[in-house]
Amino acid sequence: MSKAPGQSTITATFGGQTATLTMTVTSTSALITSTQVTTVLPSNTLTGAVGRTQQMDLSFVLDDGTQFSNVASLTYLALNAIYTFSTNSTAISTSSTGLLTLNSNSNRMIRFTAATRTCGTSTSQSASYDMWANLALGYDGDVNLGNTTGVKFQNVQPGQALSVNVFIRSSANILLAFQIQINFDPSFLLAAAGSCSMQSGWSGSFTCT
Repeated sequence: MSKAPGQSTITATFGGQTATLTMTVTSTSALITSTQVTTVLPSNTLTGAVGRTQQMDLSFVLDDGTQFSNVASLTYLALNAIYTFSTNSTAISTSSTGLLTLNSNSNRMIRFTAATRTCGTSTSQSASYDMWANLALGYDGDVNLGNTTGVKFQNVQPGQALSVNVFIRSSANILLAFQIQINFDPSFLLAAAGSCSMQSGWSGSFTCT
């Protein structure tokens, strides 16, 4: 396997016979003309417990027409030598190879951007993907509020009601009793009396107080 420009000799032997072939390996530069982020998350949401990771994948086309797909899985390509990766929020961070980490919720969509590194007079090519950051239940006894995909809490106008889903994880243990205290700024929100109700998914029942 040739790793640099020059001549390489291939030798094949079979049944006592040997044949050789000399090949000349050349190196020519090629520029990336287009890039596409090919990873699509369900509901455009990165969801999970804090620390959940997601590798983002790309495809790109060179100026000679050569196409590369699923480049994150190509071990012979050093992505961090070709691209820079960034996000516009600390809720989702990215490594130098496009590996995302979920850190917190966000009430705005987060943009992941892959941009080619410039070389000489080349211009950078970039592609982006917008997603929501939405934390999910991580362990037994964990409590989660709001929607499970997309934005946690929908925008409402003054005077409109905002319904807030409450989730409690109890996968390995029986949940006998629980008490949840939700704090909020009363200058912006008021809790409506009698607005607590049990939804589907509960094996038992509870009473709101």
